[in-house]
Amino acid sequence: MWALQDNMKDFVLALQDTHNKIKKCPQDLATVREDLEKAEKVFRDKVTELSRHMAWVIAVIYSPSKQHDVEWLLRGVLRTLEKASAYRQLFQYVPEFYIETCIHSFNALRNYFNTTQPFSALPDVNQLLQQYATFLVDHFADSRIVSNDLRDNIVQALALFTCHKDTLTVLENLPMNKRLSMIESLLAPYENRSWAHTNWILVRLWKGYGFANRYRHLPNLLPAKVQPTDFTFVSVQEPCPSQVFQSLLAKTLLDNEALSTRFLDTLMNQLNWSFSEFVGMMQEIAQVTMRSDNMLLEGRQVKICAACFEISICLLRVLEMVATVAPQLFTDWSRPSAELFLKRIMQLLSQIVMRVTVADGAFETLVTAPIPGLDSVTYFPVLSVTVGILAQLIVRCGGSSQEKAVRALLTDTGFLPAALDFMLARNANPEKKKEKVFSMSNYEEVSAEEVEDIESLMTYLQQQHILLGNNIQETDDDDLCTICYANAQTAFFIPCQHKSCRTCITQQLLSKRECFFCKAVITAVQDNKGRPLLREHFTSGSPRK
Repeated sequence: MWALQDNMKDFVLALQDTHNKIKKCPQDLATVREDLEKAEKVFRDKVTELSRHMAWVIAVIYSPSKQHDVEWLLRGVLRTLEKASAYRQLFQYVPEFYIETCIHSFNALRNYFNTTQPFSALPDVNQLLQQYATFLVDHFADSRIVSNDLRDNIVQALALFTCHKDTLTVLENLPMNKRLSMIESLLAPYENRSWAHTNWILVRLWKGYGFANRYRHLPNLLPAKVQPTDFTFVSVQEPCPSQVFQSLLAKTLLDNEALSTRFLDTLMNQLNWSFSEFVGMMQEIAQVTMRSDNMLLEGRQVKICAACFEISICLLRVLEMVATVAPQLFTDWSRPSAELFLKRIMQLLSQIVMRVTVADGAFETLVTAPIPGLDSVTYFPVLSVTVGILAQLIVRCGGSSQEKAVRALLTDTGFLPAALDFMLARNANPEKKKEKVFSMSNYEEVSAEEVEDIESLMTYLQQQHILLGNNIQETDDDDLCTICYANAQTAFFIPCQHKSCRTCITQQLLSKRECFFCKAVITAVQDNKGRPLLREHFTSGSPRK
């Protein structure tokens, strides 16, 4: 049926194109006009034939009675699953085809029937939408569903539900306990579960806000050239952000210290993993392209590289949302993990900026080389979200929070303020063609206010870099933390007395309570003057294993 519809669209376009050519064809080109008229007749006959076939499909397959049959099936399956769920652990014995039928029936009603039978015309459609939304929210993270494929199908169905304004509104109007349960499940630590799809749901709740986060396709690609995949699907959706869920997410993160700490820890771990994998694949591909004119690359290698890049962008967008709606998680150092997370996010952003903007590097090779499958790997998506996070934590926060963020960024050994000049092409090579020089100001997706934010960020960082260089005091090598070699040893473990910096200790305690060096169980942490530190980590329950 879809092949029939696609063929009909192709022939209709061909008929319209031929008709326009006949109009423009000069009268003296009789032979050309005759050929065009013959082609027009062929296309018209084919469209007529396909139209009759389509009329039969609409009357027999897409009929009102068939639509009501599918609706009846969906309502029956939803009631069955609702009753089965009440039997607690016995729910895990429900045959998988009930859940699969539920998802397929809804997709058929909403997407597959012809416009002559619109989904909105169904009786009690709002009640049906609410019932289906409740099913998705209750079960997308249900531990009783043991099949990973089945859970992925439910998560993808929920992701599609958040892509459209009308269905997203249904989720926003669910009872508060359902909405809260959904957010808490989305914010669960990214460990031992399928986290990619749930991360994309968070991205979709944010898309439309953030730095230049309004595009439906990458600026360097025409809409017709975009081939949506599992990883790029989020990018081509029309933005429909949810302020309701953003507010609920901020409240949940700020109120639940344990949840926010574990979520941010695993989120940054996944970002570090995905971008590191991308860098490794990027370097391998760059080496191949430099050695071979034919660019003989494995298709799997290219796909993995593009996928890791897309995953990194999605994870960065979630970090941007967290930094915007709940900046206290990074800037309020009365929270036990804020200092650690601020340093970690600045370290990650520094790594990304330096890897992407280095002149004649592997990233530039990937961007400039015509490699099929890597069209989505460009400067714009990665630098726009990176500068968006920096602008949020440095330009917009102000006060002591701004000073903390700037110091965390500038004290990172891998960061140079000059790297940000790349954003506006301040140090562009004059020999390069103008159209090949990257600059945020050249993109209509970037507003004038956002360009001003970049300029303010660059100017402020350069000034602070000079001041910090004049005031910084070098730490003796013997006093440096032997874990990170970036900070001074400011604390020690009890009972083993081994020393480290507070940042490394905090990160260690997020995962385990044992000494770096001797593996002794840590009972307390004190600063060099004997005062207790990080007491929260020893009173909040058992750490993860």
